[in-house]
Formats: sequence, structure tokens, C-alpha cells
Amino acid sequence: GGAFTGATQARRGLLQQASGGTAFLDEIGDVALAMQVKLLRVLEEKKVTPVGSNQAVAADFRLVAATNRNLEDMVRQKSFREDLYYRLSTFRIDLPPLRERGDDVILLAKHFLNRFSNATRYQFAPETLDELRSRKWHGNVRELRNAVEHAAILSRSGTILPSALPSPVLPSGSAASPTGDLAGVVNQWLQSREGKNEPGLLNQFMETIEPILFQHALEVSGGNRSEAAQLLGIHRQTLREKLRRYDMDPSGD
Repeated sequence: GGAFTGATQARRGLLQQASGGTAFLDEIGDVALAMQVKLLRVLEEKKVTPVGSNQAVAADFRLVAATNRNLEDMVRQKSFREDLYYRLSTFRIDLPPLRERGDDVILLAKHFLNRFSNATRYQFAPETLDELRSRKWHGNVRELRNAVEHAAILSRSGTILPSALPSPVLPSGSAASPTGDLAGVVNQWLQSREGKNEPGLLNQFMETIEPILFQHALEVSGGNRSEAAQLLGIHRQTLREKLRRYDMDPSGD
């Protein structure tokens, strides 16, 4: 991170904290050129100057960087520094796209489904597994995760049917796929009720959507419940009660 109002040297930067260990930078291809220069300097000098200080401190760490962009093309287009590219390419692992990784799709889909399962324990119908295998997954793991979360929201029972999956994401340059915005998801959920008109419709919907929102807030906040409650716009006590209600609070904290 960069400098911010009121910053002091009392707060150690992430790269400083990583000294002696490993730092992981996701989407390195999205880093601005100005920041690339600073990162290269840190990697070569193994030192970093904390915000609010004029003294460099040791920052000797192993760097693992990931991207889904073509860095060679970016180097040619002058949008990624060539010297940083070669500095990062000491040991390179090229992961094949998800569609070429066989049953990894199913293993990952089941992993994500377990994460989204709370009061309801979900499972995929056999035909849904076939659909997951057949898709191209142009958005790779992120698309798969979003598709599973979407299906968990829409499913009325513990079995995920193919109809609960969103439309596939089209490759870049293709016509836009359906947006899958929130209103569309709600409408699909209503349609999945097959014309049933039981009382308590709002409560049923909230019981479907709230656990997913709470899980997301906890992940974003790193498990800090005060920050998660602030993100959700509710009191911490309310969040604690909701987590207990949905059996998402095994610690009882």
C-alpha cells in the first residue's frame, strides 16, 4: 500500500512484515508502472522505506506473483517493465485454463459448494456435474466460484440442478453475456418456487441470502467481526446473533 493521511512508521508495511518469509502478489499485471519501479527496487535492494520514515529497513522475502494476463505482450506494449518481468520470471509455473484440467472443475465446485452450505447442505445433481464439466470456463476459477454461489442462492432444496447455474461467461471480444444482476437473481429465485405461495416469502429469501452475505463480509474482513458488521451496516451484536442463528459461529465468540 502507499502513503495515506496520518500514516506513521508505527504500522509495518506488508513487504516489511514478509521479511524472512514469502509475499504473494495477485494480479501483478494490474500494478501501475510507477509502483512497478518501486517493487523492482525493493526486490533488488532487499530493503524498503516505511511510510513516515527516511530509514530503509530489511525486506528480504521470497515473492510469488500471479496474473491471468500476458505479461510478454504487456512488455511489448510498454505497459509492464521488462526488467521487472525478468526479475519475476526466475521460476515460472504456467497453469492450464480450468477447462483443460479435467475433474479439477468438480473438485473445486464441491469445495465452493461446501463453503456456501450452512443450514442447508447442498449437493450437485449428476446432470449438473455434467454441465460443469462441459463448460469452457473462460473466467476460470472466479467464474466457477461465482456460478456455484449463484446456484446455491437459487436452489430451493439441497440438490443443485443445472437450471440454477447462471449463463456461461463469453470470452473477451464476444457479445456480452447476461449480466446476472441482483434483480435478475431474485427473479430467477422466485421462478424456482414454481408458483408456490407459502407465507413468509421475505423471511425465506433472507434466510437464503444472508448466510452468503455474512460469509463474504467475514472473508473480506479477515474474520474481524466488527469490520464485517460495519461492512454489512449492522451492529456487531446483530451479526453475532445472526451467525448463531445460521450455525455459522462454532466458537460461540
